[in-house]
Amino acid sequence: MEILEKVFSNTVLSTILFVVGGLVALGLNLRDFYCSNEEKCKGNTMKIIVIIEITCGYLVWAFLSFLFFSLGKFNKRIEEQSTV
Repeated sequence: MEILEKVFSNTVLSTILFVVGGLVALGLNLRDFYCSNEEKCKGNTMKIIVIIEITCGYLVWAFLSFLFFSLGKFNKRIEEQSTV
């Protein structure tokens, strides 16, 4: 848990993880979009579903990154106050 706190308390690392996580979510959903079953991939409905999945995946990753980033900053402040 200490490692996660150190990683997410660093703004640069949090940003990198946010971007990489979003790109992974994007890549996984694009892979699903270009599926091998042609019948399944036809129509605008599938495109809308994929867009919603990509958006939700990015939002979940953003929330988790922000949560860990906030926890890291909060723990830093508590440590600083307890040492004073």
